[in-house]
Amino acid sequence: MTLAAELPSRIAALALLQGLLVPAPSLSQAPIDLWQQTLDAAITRVDAGDPAAMTQAAEGFELALELAREPGFPELLLADSLVHCAAWCHGGADEVAFLEGALEIRIRQLGQNAPEVADLLIRLEGKTSRWADSRSVFERALSAYRTSLGEDHPKVAYAMMLLGMLDRREEKLQAAEQRFREALVLCPVDGEDPEGIGRRIQVQLIELLEAEGRFSEASALGTEFEAASDEANRSRRH
Repeated sequence: MTLAAELPSRIAALALLQGLLVPAPSLSQAPIDLWQQTLDAAITRVDAGDPAAMTQAAEGFELALELAREPGFPELLLADSLVHCAAWCHGGADEVAFLEGALEIRIRQLGQNAPEVADLLIRLEGKTSRWADSRSVFERALSAYRTSLGEDHPKVAYAMMLLGMLDRREEKLQAAEQRFREALVLCPVDGEDPEGIGRRIQVQLIELLEAEGRFSEASALGTEFEAASDEANRSRRH
């Protein structure tokens, strides 16, 4: 028996019991619509933050993943479900397995150079910490972002920051500083930076300067960046 045939008992009843879906899903509802409705409800429960809501969210992500595994369901939506489940795991082997499954699908469907593939490569590298492979992973991600998103996209700056962090780990301090400064040009603190990438690059550069004993330069940069950030915030309010 397929999951669709079991919707009244396995999906609708459980979802309604936990208050995830209103109104009740039905067998006539398109599977993709039900998947999106379930996923959106789970995300909403995460935002609520209380223990009962977190339990509901976990059930919602599991339900969405079950729907996405049904034969004929779009593979890219299955990849999205796997990514959401990975985020819910907060570490461990399950999170890596979910991300690897999503990566395999996105490479197959979108190609090696898709930004969505680069996103997962970076996330996986952060979880597995295979530093011997990090440079090739980050360079591959940087190339994908440049090709797909353009040279001045914040994700290009983010990949450059990761390479700079690796340079610093390998004590290639001049190369690291150059990467951080180039990345800040692409993603300045005073620009549109909803993900805080510019601020993270700034912190990396200041820490590098301080580690080299260049405290006056670090302090001056910190003051400059804070002033630029304050000005950008004032501009956005008006």
